[in-house]
Amino acid sequence: MNYNHLKAVLIIVLSSQISFGQNTFPTNGNVGIGTNSPSERLDVNGNMIVDSSLTVKDSLVVDKDLRTKGKLKIEDKAFFLEKVYMYDKLILSANAEVGNNIVILNNANIENNANITNNANIGNKLNVTGTSNLEGDVKMPNIPALNNLNAAGLQMVFKTQTGALKTMGVEDLINVITDNVDKEDYILCIPEYAADPYWMAGANRLYTLCEDVFVGIGVSNPMHKLHVLGTSYSRQFLAGSEDGDQDALYNGYTVNNTQYLMKLGKNIQTVDQSVKFSIDNNGAVVISNTGNTAALTINTGGQKAFEIKDENGDEILQLDNDGLLHSREIRVDALTWPDYVFSEDYELKPLNEIEEFIIAKGHLPNMPSEKEIIENGINVSEMQQLQMEKIEELTLYLIEMDKKVNVLESKVSNLEAENKLLKQK
Repeated sequence: MNYNHLKAVLIIVLSSQISFGQNTFPTNGNVGIGTNSPSERLDVNGNMIVDSSLTVKDSLVVDKDLRTKGKLKIEDKAFFLEKVYMYDKLILSANAEVGNNIVILNNANIENNANITNNANIGNKLNVTGTSNLEGDVKMPNIPALNNLNAAGLQMVFKTQTGALKTMGVEDLINVITDNVDKEDYILCIPEYAADPYWMAGANRLYTLCEDVFVGIGVSNPMHKLHVLGTSYSRQFLAGSEDGDQDALYNGYTVNNTQYLMKLGKNIQTVDQSVKFSIDNNGAVVISNTGNTAALTINTGGQKAFEIKDENGDEILQLDNDGLLHSREIRVDALTWPDYVFSEDYELKPLNEIEEFIIAKGHLPNMPSEKEIIENGINVSEMQQLQMEKIEELTLYLIEMDKKVNVLESKVSNLEAENKLLKQK
C-alpha cells in the first residue's frame, strides 16, 4: 500500500469516527459547547437554534427574558410566581388561574373563565366573552374614557356589601370605581349610614331599598313606611304582597274616638261628596246604595251564602245557598198589632159571608192569594199580623158560638126536666 492510499483510508476512518462522536456524549459528566468548563449536563455559551420542536420533560428555567417570535401556547395551566408583562395581547383559550398580580399593558381577550384571586391591573381594554370571577379588587383608573359611558340613560345595578341591589348612573359609577367618593354616598343601608338613606331614580320611579326608611308627606316625623297628613288620591290601592306571602291589612286610627275608622265614597269634580260605605269608631257599618244594584253580596264559596258567629265562634245566623235561613231566634219589630179586632166597633163578618167569599175567591178575606204569594213573596211581619187577625176573629167566632151552645144546652136541660115530670104523672 503506497502512502497516498494509506492517507485516504485514515481520512475515511477518522471522518466516520468524528461523525459518530458528534451524536454520542459520555454517560457521565457535563457537555459544553463554546465553553471548556460546562456547569450543567449541556452548557451552551452563545445562541442556540432548534429547527424543530423542543420537548422539556421536567421544568424549564429562564434566568432572563423569554422571547418568542411566534405564539406561546400553554395546553395546561400556567403558574406565574411574580409578574407577567404582556406588551401586546394575552389570549387565554381555556381556564387561567392567576395566583398573584397580572399586569396587561394592552389588550386582554379572555374566551372562557378567568379566576383572579388578587389584583388585576388592566391598562387598556378588557374583553370578556365568558364568565369572570373577581375575588379581589379591580381598579380601572381610566374608566371615564371607556366607550358608551356618556349615554344619558345608562344605568347599572350593583350588589352592596349588605347584599342589597343599588342602581347607579354613569357619574356615580365612575366615582365609585375610581375611589373618588365618600363611602356613605354609595354604601346602601349599612347600619351606621341608615339614618341618611340613599335615594335612587329610575325610569318613572324614585325609590330606596333601605328597610328602615319612613317617608312623610305633610309630616316631619313619619311613623310608617309612608305617612301622609292630608288628602291623597290613588286610582288603585293594593295591600299585602304580590306573591301572597304577607297578609293584607288596613288599619284605621282615630285621635279622640269620634272620627270614622273608614269612609268610602265618591267625589267627582263639582259633585258633592257622597259616602257609600263607612265604619264608625264603634265598628258600626253603614252601606248606602242607590239604583237596582245589590248593596251587599256575600258568598262563602260553599253551601253557606252568609254566616255570622258570636265572640266564642258559635254560629248564630246562617243563610244557605238554597235560601234556607238558620237562626236560634228571630224577633220582628212591628208598628201595629191586630188587637183592633177586639174593639167594640170592629165589624166581624158573619160566617155565611166568609163562606161565600171563600167559594168565590178561594182564600180568606184580607189575606193574599196563592198567586200573589208566589209572585211577590211573603212579608213576615205583615203575614204575622194578618194571621193574628184571623186567629183573633176565630176567637170571637168561638166565643159567640160558645154562648149559643150554652143557651142551647140550658134550653135542652129545661126541656128534659119538663119531659121527666110529664112521664111521672
